Amino acid sequence: MDVNQKIIIDLLSCVLRKRVPDESIVKGAEWNALWKEARAHDISAMLYPALKNLTAFKKQSKELQDKWQRSALVAASMQSYCFMEIVRVFEAFKENGISVIALKGLILRKLYPQPELRTMGDADILVHNEDLGRVRDLLTTMGYTPDSDNEVHIHFNHPNCLPIEVHWSLINERFVKGAEKWEKTVWENSVPADGLGGSALMLSLEDHILHLCLHMAVHIMHSGFGLRQLCDLVLLIESASKDIDWDLFCQKAKFCRLERFTWAILQVCSKFFNLEVPEPVKKLTHGDSKYIQLLEYDVFSSGTYGNKTSVRQMGNLLLRDENYKNSDPSAGKLKYYFKLAFPSSLELGEKYNYARRHPILLPAAWIQRLIRSLYRKDLSISDKLALPELYGNRAKLIDWLNLK
Repeated sequence: MDVNQKIIIDLLSCVLRKRVPDESIVKGAEWNALWKEARAHDISAMLYPALKNLTAFKKQSKELQDKWQRSALVAASMQSYCFMEIVRVFEAFKENGISVIALKGLILRKLYPQPELRTMGDADILVHNEDLGRVRDLLTTMGYTPDSDNEVHIHFNHPNCLPIEVHWSLINERFVKGAEKWEKTVWENSVPADGLGGSALMLSLEDHILHLCLHMAVHIMHSGFGLRQLCDLVLLIESASKDIDWDLFCQKAKFCRLERFTWAILQVCSKFFNLEVPEPVKKLTHGDSKYIQLLEYDVFSSGTYGNKTSVRQMGNLLLRDENYKNSDPSAGKLKYYFKLAFPSSLELGEKYNYARRHPILLPAAWIQRLIRSLYRKDLSISDKLALPELYGNRAKLIDWLNLK
């Protein structure tokens, strides 16, 4: 962890605990690097209230101050508007007798001091499989268009609102084995969700924590996850620490074969944010500190979607190849390379967001991506030399976390 990364962690700790930071927190900051790190993890808006009154921040260029302020204003405006639209969707579900569980950011945002600054890239919901047809019809009448799907969800785009990811399952058997026993209980354990209109539900505390861990586990195999996901987990645990049944949680983690992963993630949360690791979690397993360090490095080098740098993107492609072949032994090379050449809009990255908003433009995004790949000059010799080490370390980490 370098100086700027430590400053990011200290600032986030202040935000999560509603503390006013003092000037010493940003001592030695390289402000442009700090800005880039915050943007890479999509937490610049969240950090702005903690920074704006610091003398050291006010001494920076007007351009930097304006960029940081603008990120907060745009996030607050967009997220507030989009959240109201999502509430409208939940109300429509109620009117049509469709049961729905709100997931991740829809529930977690309210735990933040300023919910509108906890950005969401999409809204995740869980519905019953038998309601999928009605859900699709209803969302279509409300202006949403189905974009892409996989074994567990369909992604719906809207020209003016956040996309909605409709899940009928919380687990993907290609990545997580043995979690069926857990998933069968999530509906019966769900509880009413406040502030979402209608009759929306949310996961129980233990299921919610486990779902966050499952989500991070899948992401680390596919590309990676960043600091915002850790903040979500820390806030959820600390906001309800007295109500969480940790023995029950550990039992559920074992069902999903996530003992080592959940143990490791909470170790990182403890180191970064001084989260107290519950005793039952400490007993789940034990591990080598070098792998915890690899996990810490992986979080920072990931950014929000795991593609923070060009060398990281190339390393992820190599790992996807391995994971794809391991998770689907019947998949031939031709099928793999077809998926690699023609990914869904969700796998294309931020540069191709237009393909998410307008699915008809997906072929144009494939062509643009191919041209960029042919003429890319952003991978320096040092990047290419670093690629084997990055790939090797990530492969070792995933293997140690028992995620293969």
